[in-house]
Amino acid sequence: LFLFFVGCFVLLKIKDPVRVYLSYALFIGLLVMLYLKRQRAREIIIHFIRFESGGVVNKLAGWALLLAWGAFLLFPFAINIQFGFLAKVLLVMFSIFIVISSVLTIFVLEKDGHEKVKNIRVMLFSFISICYVLSSAFSASLFLQLSNMDLSSSPWLEFTWKLSSFFVLIFFILQLTTYVIFIVTADHAKGYRLFTIFGALILTSLIVLFVSSRPDVVAYYVLKYSTGSEWRSDFTCENEKISRPNERYFGYNTDKYTAYFFNRNGKWGFDEITCVKNSQEGKGYTVKNVSTENIPHWVK
Repeated sequence: LFLFFVGCFVLLKIKDPVRVYLSYALFIGLLVMLYLKRQRAREIIIHFIRFESGGVVNKLAGWALLLAWGAFLLFPFAINIQFGFLAKVLLVMFSIFIVISSVLTIFVLEKDGHEKVKNIRVMLFSFISICYVLSSAFSASLFLQLSNMDLSSSPWLEFTWKLSSFFVLIFFILQLTTYVIFIVTADHAKGYRLFTIFGALILTSLIVLFVSSRPDVVAYYVLKYSTGSEWRSDFTCENEKISRPNERYFGYNTDKYTAYFFNRNGKWGFDEITCVKNSQEGKGYTVKNVSTENIPHWVK
């Protein structure tokens, strides 16, 4: 399985269609090896789902972990064979099942008397309110710089924007927390528990790496979703209703609008639209750009 995973990652650098053919060849080779070593594969699965006399929580955590790592191992293969949607589904599956397995594992560790794990959890929960206050203040300030608009004017956008910022900060803290748990339980963790903590460390590290390197992509998706649900698709100046593709407008029957544009020549950002009465240019409004960000080609 490890060789299959590494091989698929190496093939990411090879151009199509050779990459597709080689990926399928690797996958067929994996199936053949699993068939030939089926007894060993069965033993590994049983070791995970029947850990410590087969408790219900342990079984659920073991199955969740198996599904998570299975999705993670197939993720680069899905990219190589050009199934982008499948790759996204596998990545989401890995994230969800790792979270489920991690929560169950923490529960089992606390039940088994690991006081250090319990103390870490209590400290983490005590920081949540502080994290929300800090992330809310920072996100509101950032949105003001991007749009020159008060975030509280748009309730749904405010909720999604601040919630996203809160989760970003939480994942930074969770990465450190997971690392500490990994250190304090490494001598006692067995079977699926060790792989669960290791998987959680990988997940939080990947999220932190992505968020810290591409915060613009996170902002792009959050803004596109929230403005599409709450903002209007047109604005009115001088009794003329105006609408442009890939734009959303905040305001109604007013002299000034805030426009969010996405995928305008590969860019996203905000404009300020001001209605002008009796314009000599024949256009009843002016547009002033507030901010512009590039959209990576892989996002399009």
